[in-house]
Amino acid sequence: MKTLYIIGGPMGVGKTTVCRLLQKELDNSVLLDGDWCWDANPFQVTEETQKMVINNICYMLNNFLQCTAYDHVIFCWVMHEQGIIDDIMGRLDTSDCCVKKISLLCNVPALRERLEKDIRQGIRTEDAVERSIARIPLYQRLDTRKIDTSNRSLQDIVNRIIAIPAERTCSMEIRNLTPAEGTCPMEIRSLTPGDDRLAISHIYEESWKYAYKGIIPQSYLDGIPAGQWAPGLDKEGMHTLLLLRDGVPVGTSSYCASRFPQFGEFGEIVSIYLLPEHMGKGYGRQLLEAMIRELKRLGFQDIFLWVLEDNLRARQFYEKMGFTPGNDYLEDNIGGKKLREIPYCMSL
Repeated sequence: MKTLYIIGGPMGVGKTTVCRLLQKELDNSVLLDGDWCWDANPFQVTEETQKMVINNICYMLNNFLQCTAYDHVIFCWVMHEQGIIDDIMGRLDTSDCCVKKISLLCNVPALRERLEKDIRQGIRTEDAVERSIARIPLYQRLDTRKIDTSNRSLQDIVNRIIAIPAERTCSMEIRNLTPAEGTCPMEIRSLTPGDDRLAISHIYEESWKYAYKGIIPQSYLDGIPAGQWAPGLDKEGMHTLLLLRDGVPVGTSSYCASRFPQFGEFGEIVSIYLLPEHMGKGYGRQLLEAMIRELKRLGFQDIFLWVLEDNLRARQFYEKMGFTPGNDYLEDNIGGKKLREIPYCMSL
């Protein structure tokens, strides 16, 4: 089985140098630096060029992953946002692959010294120093293993990368969920910066109007404004999955670390919503199972979710999936009607 190394870090931390040595240490390995896919003069950052570089990277990585000559595929780039990593991973065929996602970091004095050396050699411009230093805190938020390179030799850093356990992953594309669906492809992947937030909010809006009819006052459901859920999709710490049919989002779900003190060490399933015409086809189960896998991978041993007490269909679904109702509850007032939410919990 192949191993894919996704190695990020701020400008000047030494990603390419580390990865070149890693390539020498690993037999049958190939290296791709993301900057090689965007080496242009003049260097322009536009929506078009950003889309181009991601397409270039994913095309090259998929070719390397499919080639039987290589056992180790190494990719390095800045990757300071989780959405960048998720976008790339969501486009790769990792069905026969293990993955190591790593961020190389260092302290401010060390990074400044390395960048200033690059500036003297004409490799970088002076504005790179403050831009790179400002991004250091962003890497702490990423779903990656962190390696502090400040006072370590290249060989030590490479040894640590090799020693990190690889995570088994699988392609998120699923076909023929039910015989009724024929052969139309279904895909589950992470939300990316290029996804239409209004289209995803529309899934919430239509699902609420259908699933909560008779539970939440109809006047409230009829008055849900377009785009109501769009801003919340990019909240810090929130992870969102999309379920697509033939490339079009028809379902979405979100999860995070618990936002409630009574479930302090739990992972939280925040939402699962589908367009009404796609309910009852097994897609909700697929989204829930995908979130459970991700929460388990993030290290959570217990998970929970809230469900309206009067939403009997949803409660039956979660109980069938192995969740157990708890004794706690939340009181809501939606559209002038008092409602209660109860927790459902599961140990992983």
